[in-house]
Amino acid sequence: MKIASFLSSSATGTTAVLVFLTSMVRSTSAVAAPAAANDEYCPNDYTLERKLQHTMPDPQDAITIVSQDEDFVEFKVNQNYVLGSSLQAMYVNYRSEDRTYECESYEGLTPADSTSVMRAECSHTSHAAAVDVYIVDSAVTGSSPIPQCCHADPETTPANKVAHYVYLVQCKPTCPNPQSKSCDATSLDFNDLAKDQYIHDEWWNANGRGVKITAIGRQDDTRVRDQFTYTPLPLSSKPVGRPWTERYNHNSNGTSKGSATKNLHNRSGGAARVFDTAFPSKRFGNGRCSTSKWDGDDTLGSPNAKCPAGTPGKKTGYDYQAKKNIQGPGRGWGGQPGRTSTNCPSTPLGNVIIVQERSNNCGDHSYGGGSIVFEFNPNVVGAVDFHSVQILDMNKDVKVSAWVDGDNLNGNPSKEIVLTRKGTNALVDKTFNLSNNEDKLLGIRKVKFYSTNGFSISKIDYEPSVCSA
Repeated sequence: MKIASFLSSSATGTTAVLVFLTSMVRSTSAVAAPAAANDEYCPNDYTLERKLQHTMPDPQDAITIVSQDEDFVEFKVNQNYVLGSSLQAMYVNYRSEDRTYECESYEGLTPADSTSVMRAECSHTSHAAAVDVYIVDSAVTGSSPIPQCCHADPETTPANKVAHYVYLVQCKPTCPNPQSKSCDATSLDFNDLAKDQYIHDEWWNANGRGVKITAIGRQDDTRVRDQFTYTPLPLSSKPVGRPWTERYNHNSNGTSKGSATKNLHNRSGGAARVFDTAFPSKRFGNGRCSTSKWDGDDTLGSPNAKCPAGTPGKKTGYDYQAKKNIQGPGRGWGGQPGRTSTNCPSTPLGNVIIVQERSNNCGDHSYGGGSIVFEFNPNVVGAVDFHSVQILDMNKDVKVSAWVDGDNLNGNPSKEIVLTRKGTNALVDKTFNLSNNEDKLLGIRKVKFYSTNGFSISKIDYEPSVCSA
């Protein structure tokens, strides 16, 4: 039996809720090939069949259905049993699609929290699955036994404090007005964000997005960019030149963490910074940057300086050192016309996200590179088919690592793909999952982009497996 536990540090009190779900309606007929999921479903298409050995009230919206077909039903269990406090434990047991019973455990769910999405096998005669819910609470007077396969802790599960609910979950829509599923691909860019802000988990619970973004500076970088070092200065002071051996970590709000490091964005992971490609430096109107040629980064500008006249967003800047006008805002050989990754988009590119190089007001990607990681919320979008990515400024190879559903997200990835460098200021569009290539990223829970040089990501496209109504 599969056992999975989730612990919340906010769990308090002695209340425990144990949810035991079994597909009690069994069929002895041969297993048919899985039917295609219906485009319509009923979120509350279940009934409370009976209550056993307790007087607890009936919870509202105990179960939410996310997909229905003739063979399987996908659903979540909602923590609406005990309000006003966190649950000590929740155990979920159900008959899975391979006709085995699995038991998963959850700890610390707060009111209105939900379990992950589960996929239960349905009876081929009734097109339904039975769900048994066992609740342990100090206010309960009852003694229904909890199955041993759920491995409930006897010390926190008093035998005389168990309530038992039995639900029947429908596998075919029966409500009068089923909802339509909208599992369309998500095209995620960053143009509705404010430039220079930091983003991490703001979209974790957002319908259709369900993603957490993490930026991590390269941790094995020991190179020295300049042939000198300096004593770290307060953030209010500006160092001379572009010292490489001493840089500050940043917090999510851009302030210094206080200790000097070798260009590390944040050793433990942190937020990615939003960068406006129309204003990459002071030379092209970024008021947060100084006139130093090292402040900001025109390789992150778009469009490229060599793009034809009339290209949207092309403009003239001023080089404060050479004291002359220059074309931009994007500068670099990889994005010039005639290259394979020309940076001359028909509409302005707008915002990208970066691994911020150091803690200051002026945006600049990490010269030493690092990782930008996207993790997908299993309750909001599920495991996704990751279709494409657009990268700006790709002077070194970018390694793509992917973790599929069921992988240990802290372990080794199941898939690795290397994207070949295209040059400074190159605008690279990479499409995965084509029928004629092997670069397939299907059923993905986490994907990481890593390079030994600075880069940025302007958008990603992915298709959720859990759809928003």
